[in-house]
Amino acid sequence: MSYLQLLKALKKENAEKERISKLIEEAEEVSKATQGAEKAEKAEKAPFLKPTGAVSSCYAHPFPDAIEGLGRRHVEALSSCANCETGTWSFYGPWPLCLRCANLGRSG
Repeated sequence: MSYLQLLKALKKENAEKERISKLIEEAEEVSKATQGAEKAEKAEKAPFLKPTGAVSSCYAHPFPDAIEGLGRRHVEALSSCANCETGTWSFYGPWPLCLRCANLGRSG
């Protein structure tokens, strides 16, 4: 094989590699565009969630969702009520409160 034939074969091989890399780049661009379009489509179909004020839940029904001055209810490890020493998982701010103490002073 002559030097000229080797050079032609090398050029042909390089041209093929360039063509393949261009095809791969185009496929990646199409994939990215398709993913973006799918995300946009899903976003259009999804309902808009508007932030609302405090919503009353029935998650722990007899317990109030929040106590003014203490904060919202959350759950932590079983502890003694800060007021009467009864066991409870319900916390308002840093204080554990049992059902009876959480409802003290609550009307209706």
